Amino acid sequence: MKIYNYDENKKYLRESIARVNPMDENSYLLPKNSTFIQVLEDKPNFDIYFIDGKWEYKEPILIDEVTKESVNKSTLLLKDIQEVELLKIRPMSEILSSVATEEEKIFSFAKLDNLEEQLKLLRLELIQALQDESSI
Repeated sequence: MKIYNYDENKKYLRESIARVNPMDENSYLLPKNSTFIQVLEDKPNFDIYFIDGKWEYKEPILIDEVTKESVNKSTLLLKDIQEVELLKIRPMSEILSSVATEEEKIFSFAKLDNLEEQLKLLRLELIQALQDESSI
């Protein structure tokens, strides 16, 4: 009989085979941090945890290199978007306005505007995902 093992934090580890109970050949031994409940299928960018008697998907916990706090992937992506806006797009605009020809400026500013708009849309999607996540 298959059993599904998880670590001390309830994160799925592996599938294994249960041993027959030597006291009762009609039952199986269930080691600590194991369950007979079949694990969910893998889902990209998610870990699987055994919580309250069932398996659940959770975003992996990551460590923010600056604050050293644990955060989920969405929060880190949101910070990355803000960093790109502050450290890359705005300085590029300033550089372009002083160096490029008028034609190059128009083309480059259009590309920057497009990039800025894409980042805004991505930020809104991430904020919505974070709100959905916290309401679960």
